[in-house]
Amino acid sequence: MRRYTTPTQELTVQGIDLTGKDVYVTYKQRCRLVTIDDPTVSYDEETGDTTLVVNLTQLQTAMFNADDKVRIQVNWVDQDGMRNATVVRDISVTQNLLQEELTYGE
Repeated sequence: MRRYTTPTQELTVQGIDLTGKDVYVTYKQRCRLVTIDDPTVSYDEETGDTTLVVNLTQLQTAMFNADDKVRIQVNWVDQDGMRNATVVRDISVTQNLLQEELTYGE
């Protein structure tokens, strides 16, 4: 992930169908926390895996320090109220020389 960009990340949760469930993707670096509660969720019946598509904003990626790891975890709640989560994974954050939010299309 590069700071001050708008990445689209695809995450795979293996072996479970998360369609129709409340799904949360959390990014954490020390005390900085971003939770996305509306990822696009699709299930592949062939593989048995769920793909989550998460879109982050420039300001969300700017929150994290460059040259450090961000921890990512997916949580979900079934219709019966049971909560579960994936293991935590780490991704790298890289720097951006232009450290400001850019607006376009206005």
